[in-house]
Amino acid sequence: MLPILWVLCLGVCNAEWLQRSVSPIDQSYTAVTWPDDGVVIAVSAKASGTILRSTDYGVSWTLVATSLTTSSMYGVASKTISSTSYTYTVDDLGYIYKSLDQGVTWSNPAQLLSGSYCVAIGSNGNIFLGGTAAVQKSTTSTDSSWTRRTLSGTSVGALYGLATIDGLGVISVSSGGRIHYTLNGGSSWSMSSAIYTAALVARSTAGGSLYCVSMGNTT
Repeated sequence: MLPILWVLCLGVCNAEWLQRSVSPIDQSYTAVTWPDDGVVIAVSAKASGTILRSTDYGVSWTLVATSLTTSSMYGVASKTISSTSYTYTVDDLGYIYKSLDQGVTWSNPAQLLSGSYCVAIGSNGNIFLGGTAAVQKSTTSTDSSWTRRTLSGTSVGALYGLATIDGLGVISVSSGGRIHYTLNGGSSWSMSSAIYTAALVARSTAGGSLYCVSMGNTT
């Protein structure tokens, strides 16, 4: 299947799924977020990444952030805090992009020394970015300055997924098959046992790559 095709569930149709062809068609769309009812923001991972926005549950799309120079983007997240809608996405060159109007306009508050592949925003304003064996942390009020914490353990690899609800409990998953978690907003991290697949059950150092994670509640 060509990467130009989307498969999206339309909230107005209950249980119906439709394929949507979107422009630009030469992109691999890697992540979406829903900042508001009907509003969807999608990012892509090609040599020059793009950001798309929909206001009708993904039926039609508009190219936004056309003035930004971006690299491949693999993660995007949104959260409304104290009536302000925050959306953040990152690219693999270390650039951070922010929108305060549900994806209509974008700014670039910071560039890190290394790339990021995922992002999560907590209800307390904490922002977490996942890179290679490390998490970067900031807040919605100080997002020009970031604190880096290296995650310890065997074969951590690149962090492909992050999840948080309250900004205190955070879970990360990695290409090394590892799960790291914190209960104190990232001040300290613990590592779970490896997650094994049937083909890797004999290996003792790492499981298969983990790409995404979601939380049902704060515990």
